[in-house]
Amino acid sequence: MAPEILKLERYDYKVDVFSIGSILYTLFSGKLLIEYAHNSIRQNKNPKPNYAALEERGLSDDAIDFLKGCLKVTTNLRLSVKEALTHRWFKVNI
Repeated sequence: MAPEILKLERYDYKVDVFSIGSILYTLFSGKLLIEYAHNSIRQNKNPKPNYAALEERGLSDDAIDFLKGCLKVTTNLRLSVKEALTHRWFKVNI
């Protein structure tokens, strides 16, 4: 669930981008993002998932960059749907 929903704030379509990042993180890592997220989100910080573990599993730099863009706590820093769809990792893997 996106940070703005957890904090009962107004939200827009970018909640879906966060959800996509969360789902992909879980699929790639085998761990729930929530294990990292709750305390960070409450402090307005980005979750600190273990991206190094994803690198060790062979996830590309582009894929990790995509995840980081989707998982930004600050909405205006998070990827938009258009940015996500045109991200270099997503375009290569269609």
